[in-house]
Amino acid sequence: MEIIQGIHQIEAGKTVDFGFYTNCFLIEQDGLILIDTGLPGNTEKILSYITGTIHLDPQDIHTIILTHYHQDHTGNIIELQQITGAKIAIHIADAKLLSDQIKQNFQQKEIKSEEEILNKEKFLNFTPDILLNDGEIIAGMQCIHVLGHTPGNVAFFDSKRKILFCGDTIFGIDGKVDIPQGIQERMKTMGTLDITRESMKKLRALDYNILLFGHGDPILENASNIVNKFINIF
Repeated sequence: MEIIQGIHQIEAGKTVDFGFYTNCFLIEQDGLILIDTGLPGNTEKILSYITGTIHLDPQDIHTIILTHYHQDHTGNIIELQQITGAKIAIHIADAKLLSDQIKQNFQQKEIKSEEEILNKEKFLNFTPDILLNDGEIIAGMQCIHVLGHTPGNVAFFDSKRKILFCGDTIFGIDGKVDIPQGIQERMKTMGTLDITRESMKKLRALDYNILLFGHGDPILENASNIVNKFINIF
């Protein structure tokens, strides 16, 4: 669906652990920019939205920007890169984790076609094209490193349109912002919950009306105030 003119949200699969739909976002800007790629098996859904809903060509995607390396946000990355020729961007701290995940998934996969054999080297030697750092600008958006969910977890802030693409930094649950208890427990086990709390304070400095989640329905007004209230009690 189109959130505002030129920015589209696509539900690209449902997570098993928590039952959340995973969102990815298309931005019409000198072609197309894709933020995240959804769960594996959703390549065709993304391509169909491009061709059937907004009537553009998949090869208009020139950049794919990833909020973090988890498979529910990167599950179609190889296929989409091969189809579109897009450059892949991810925070430097998640780059090797993404490459290792793609390699491991391919090694565990039962190869059934000649195409998969031909593509073997692309899977085993995958590396992102663009390594992001905190504060860097990509596609007119500021990369905000919010350490905790993953080492390279980021949000992207569009100051002109006052939009924050938050990935899995926070979730949209029943019209509110939150971090699911199950994910908080995982972070406690990993020792990253307090790191997340501290890192999220970076978001207080941002002024945005619209909040677009990796999981959850968008907040379309007064979003920064809503998030700041959550940060204050989290």
